Amino acid sequence: MKKDTLGMLVSGLCLVHCLATPLVLAFGGLGMLGAALENEWIHLALLVPVLLLALSSFPIACLQHRRPAVMTSGFAGVVILILALVLGLEGHWELLASTVGAGLLVSAHWVNRRLLCVASVDQIANRGTNTEGNDATVQDRCFH
Repeated sequence: MKKDTLGMLVSGLCLVHCLATPLVLAFGGLGMLGAALENEWIHLALLVPVLLLALSSFPIACLQHRRPAVMTSGFAGVVILILALVLGLEGHWELLASTVGAGLLVSAHWVNRRLLCVASVDQIANRGTNTEGNDATVQDRCFH
Protein backbone atom coordinates (compact mmCIF):
# COMPACT_ATOMS: atom_id res chain seq x y z
CA MET A 1 0.00 0.00 0.00
CA LYS A 2 2.90 2.35 0.63
CA LYS A 3 3.96 1.98 -2.99
CA ASP A 4 0.51 3.11 -4.08
CA THR A 5 0.62 6.12 -1.78
CA LEU A 6 4.01 7.08 -3.22
CA GLY A 7 2.70 6.35 -6.71
CA MET A 8 -0.24 8.72 -6.14
CA LEU A 9 2.16 11.38 -4.85
CA VAL A 10 4.60 11.14 -7.75
CA SER A 11 1.84 10.85 -10.36
CA GLY A 12 0.11 13.80 -8.71
CA LEU A 13 3.34 15.81 -8.95
CA CYS A 14 3.46 14.92 -12.62
CA LEU A 15 -0.12 16.13 -13.02
CA VAL A 16 0.59 19.38 -11.16
CA HIS A 17 3.67 19.93 -13.31
CA CYS A 18 1.64 19.37 -16.48
CA LEU A 19 -1.06 21.80 -15.43
CA ALA A 20 1.15 24.43 -13.78
CA THR A 21 3.80 24.79 -16.49
CA PRO A 22 1.50 26.44 -19.07
CA LEU A 23 0.20 28.82 -16.39
CA VAL A 24 3.70 29.79 -15.27
CA LEU A 25 4.78 30.35 -18.85
CA ALA A 26 1.61 32.36 -19.59
CA PHE A 27 2.49 34.74 -16.77
CA GLY A 28 5.85 35.64 -18.21
CA GLY A 29 7.73 32.45 -17.49
CA LEU A 30 8.98 33.64 -14.12
CA GLY A 31 12.59 33.48 -15.31
CA MET A 32 14.50 30.39 -14.30
CA LEU A 33 11.44 28.66 -12.86
CA GLY A 34 9.75 28.71 -16.25
CA ALA A 35 12.88 27.36 -17.92
CA ALA A 36 13.24 24.60 -15.32
CA LEU A 37 9.61 23.53 -15.63
CA GLU A 38 9.90 23.36 -19.41
CA ASN A 39 13.14 21.34 -19.38
CA GLU A 40 12.87 17.76 -20.68
CA TRP A 41 14.99 16.46 -17.80
CA ILE A 42 12.20 17.21 -15.37
CA HIS A 43 9.94 14.93 -17.40
CA LEU A 44 12.48 12.12 -17.09
CA ALA A 45 12.99 12.84 -13.39
CA LEU A 46 9.25 12.40 -12.83
CA LEU A 47 8.78 9.52 -15.25
CA VAL A 48 11.43 7.20 -13.78
CA PRO A 49 9.87 6.93 -10.30
CA VAL A 50 6.38 6.77 -11.84
CA LEU A 51 7.46 3.80 -13.96
CA LEU A 52 9.33 2.04 -11.14
CA LEU A 53 6.43 2.42 -8.71
CA ALA A 54 3.94 1.13 -11.28
CA LEU A 55 6.12 -1.88 -12.08
CA SER A 56 6.64 -2.70 -8.42
CA SER A 57 3.05 -2.15 -7.33
CA PHE A 58 0.49 -3.20 -9.92
CA PRO A 59 1.56 -6.77 -10.85
CA ILE A 60 1.99 -7.94 -7.25
CA ALA A 61 -1.23 -6.27 -6.16
CA CYS A 62 -3.13 -7.79 -9.08
CA LEU A 63 -2.18 -11.24 -7.83
CA GLN A 64 -3.75 -10.40 -4.47
CA HIS A 65 -6.96 -8.60 -5.42
CA ARG A 66 -7.40 -10.24 -8.85
CA ARG A 67 -8.62 -7.11 -10.62
CA PRO A 68 -6.49 -6.81 -13.79
CA ALA A 69 -8.38 -3.70 -14.95
CA VAL A 70 -6.59 -1.71 -12.25
CA MET A 71 -3.18 -2.81 -13.50
CA THR A 72 -4.24 -2.26 -17.11
CA SER A 73 -5.38 1.31 -16.47
CA GLY A 74 -2.21 2.07 -14.49
CA PHE A 75 0.04 0.77 -17.23
CA ALA A 76 -2.04 2.60 -19.85
CA GLY A 77 -1.25 5.80 -17.94
CA VAL A 78 2.46 4.96 -17.96
CA VAL A 79 2.39 4.20 -21.70
CA ILE A 80 0.64 7.50 -22.43
CA LEU A 81 3.25 9.43 -20.42
CA ILE A 82 6.11 7.62 -22.16
CA LEU A 83 4.58 8.22 -25.60
CA ALA A 84 4.10 11.92 -24.86
CA LEU A 85 7.80 12.15 -24.02
CA VAL A 86 9.12 9.94 -26.84
CA LEU A 87 6.94 11.52 -29.53
CA GLY A 88 7.93 14.97 -28.33
CA LEU A 89 4.36 16.19 -28.01
CA GLU A 90 4.07 19.90 -27.35
CA GLY A 91 1.40 22.41 -26.50
CA HIS A 92 -2.16 21.22 -26.11
CA TRP A 93 -1.34 17.65 -27.14
CA GLU A 94 1.34 17.32 -24.46
CA LEU A 95 -1.01 18.78 -21.86
CA LEU A 96 -3.82 16.41 -22.87
CA ALA A 97 -1.64 13.29 -22.96
CA SER A 98 0.12 14.10 -19.70
CA THR A 99 -3.10 14.94 -17.89
CA VAL A 100 -4.83 11.75 -19.06
CA GLY A 101 -1.77 9.59 -18.32
CA ALA A 102 -1.15 11.02 -14.85
CA GLY A 103 -4.88 10.95 -14.07
CA LEU A 104 -5.08 7.27 -14.99
CA LEU A 105 -2.09 6.54 -12.78
CA VAL A 106 -3.39 8.43 -9.75
CA SER A 107 -6.77 6.72 -10.10
CA ALA A 108 -5.25 3.26 -10.56
CA HIS A 109 -2.99 3.66 -7.52
CA TRP A 110 -5.92 4.89 -5.43
CA VAL A 111 -8.15 1.96 -6.43
CA ASN A 112 -5.24 -0.46 -6.02
CA ARG A 113 -4.61 0.80 -2.50
CA ARG A 114 -8.26 0.38 -1.53
CA LEU A 115 -8.51 -3.12 -3.00
CA LEU A 116 -5.34 -4.25 -1.22
CA CYS A 117 -6.61 -2.90 2.06
CA VAL A 118 -9.96 -4.64 1.74
CA ALA A 119 -8.19 -7.86 0.70
CA SER A 120 -5.95 -7.73 3.78
CA VAL A 121 -8.93 -7.16 6.09
CA ASP A 122 -10.75 -10.07 4.43
CA GLN A 123 -7.74 -12.32 4.98
CA ILE A 124 -7.71 -11.42 8.68
CA ALA A 125 -11.45 -12.13 8.94
CA ASN A 126 -11.11 -15.46 7.13
CA ARG A 127 -8.45 -16.62 9.60
CA GLY A 128 -10.96 -16.17 12.41
CA THR A 129 -9.15 -13.35 14.16
CA ASN A 130 -10.82 -10.02 14.68
CA THR A 131 -14.09 -11.01 13.01
CA GLU A 132 -16.22 -8.84 15.26
CA GLY A 133 -16.85 -5.39 13.87
CA ASN A 134 -15.27 -6.31 10.55
CA ASP A 135 -17.24 -3.65 8.63
CA ALA A 136 -16.00 -0.91 10.92
CA THR A 137 -12.44 -2.22 10.57
CA VAL A 138 -12.66 -2.10 6.79
CA GLN A 139 -13.95 1.45 6.87
CA ASP A 140 -11.36 2.59 9.42
CA ARG A 141 -8.39 0.98 7.71
CA CYS A 142 -9.29 1.37 4.04
CA PHE A 143 -11.35 4.45 3.42
CA HIS A 144 -9.59 7.20 5.31
